[in-house]
Amino acid sequence: MKQKDNELFKAVNVEFQVGETRILNEISTTINLNDITGIIGPSGAGKSTFLRLLNKLISPTKGNIYYKSQDTKKISPQKIRKEIGLVQQRPFLFNGTVKENLLYGPKLWNIEYLDEELVQLLQKVALEKKFLEK
Repeated sequence: MKQKDNELFKAVNVEFQVGETRILNEISTTINLNDITGIIGPSGAGKSTFLRLLNKLISPTKGNIYYKSQDTKKISPQKIRKEIGLVQQRPFLFNGTVKENLLYGPKLWNIEYLDEELVQLLQKVALEKKFLEK
């Protein structure tokens, strides 16, 4: 796929469907580097679904998404997530303990935290040490 130097993401005829329900229908757009891009629409329009597709939390049922000219089907989620952060309105937790969730991002960067450091993080949000293993 030919890409301009300033294209970060390019979606081409992207669809996402769950069962018989089509959530996104033939989305084609480009998100350029250094641009501020807003995704707006009413509740249930598919905004969060589109962002999850870009971050590879889910995969399109049809169409292609390119990141820096590479088809995201050929890129590991970790590579994209190292470079593109996603903060959702509602927290997303991976299967596993609180400790495993806290260590997920740093692990991508080969950063290690001691349990004492994780306890300090929990204390900042008024949680006790016992939550690490929940």
